Amino acid sequence: MKIRIIQNPLTHVLLFGFFLAIILLIVFGIPTNEQDKRRIVITNNDVQQLWTGWKRTWQRDPTEKELRTQLQNYVREEVLYREALKRNYDRDDIVIKRSLVRKMDFLAEGQVQARDITDDEIKAYFDLRRERYRFPPKISFVHIYFNLDQRGEFTEIAVKEAIEKLRNKTPDDVDLEDYGDRFMLNNRYRAQTPREIQSQFGEDFANELIALEPGKWQGPVASGYGFHAVFVEKRISSRIPDWQEVKSNILNDMLLEERAAAKEQFYTEILRQYEVVFQDMAEELMSGDGIE
Repeated sequence: MKIRIIQNPLTHVLLFGFFLAIILLIVFGIPTNEQDKRRIVITNNDVQQLWTGWKRTWQRDPTEKELRTQLQNYVREEVLYREALKRNYDRDDIVIKRSLVRKMDFLAEGQVQARDITDDEIKAYFDLRRERYRFPPKISFVHIYFNLDQRGEFTEIAVKEAIEKLRNKTPDDVDLEDYGDRFMLNNRYRAQTPREIQSQFGEDFANELIALEPGKWQGPVASGYGFHAVFVEKRISSRIPDWQEVKSNILNDMLLEERAAAKEQFYTEILRQYEVVFQDMAEELMSGDGIE
């Protein structure tokens, strides 16, 4: 009886179908219901998140109409998002790729555990990086502008003549408008760093100004605008501060470094799970041989 069952063609068909189903299951996985993929379930938690997000943004509770609109927008985004994934629009899209990379970076940074950093740790960090926190020099100065386009080859002579008239006088002793030409910016600057001066007048002006002796009119000093008679009122030398003066800056730097280290460790651990193959030009670049 058993032999007849085994020899029955119907049995062969059933066995073949069984084994084929097993193979398909292994290769393609458990089949999913397409209808389930198109089913969007909005829970109380989703509504609460929309409510909280609105209140955080507008500093008040949403009305029923406003919350309904938020819910409709949420459904719209979810539908379009799922349809975009279905159509594989996420593949080879540099904007989406970078967005997902940023999300992974945020995930890595979130692994940094909040902790209280001691003063000893802060001071030790500062002692190894003292130059990073050096205060730049600062200069307070007054200038009188002479327009090169209007005065031409006589501009520098005009500056020297003005300085001669201003000899032994401070900026507070004279009306600056009686000398030089109209200037679009300020005539007096307080406690400016070299970088700030450079951004206003150019690198050459900043370098020459730093070298001037305080307390007297000097020039002509050239800038991108023309020439200037300059009076340096005060110069504060560069210095390395006490660590307590820059404690908040040090804390920020320590946190940034910890986050960067967490991101690198996170990436390194994931990288071990992948095989990266460099070919042709990429291989030459990574080997350090260069590309001819």
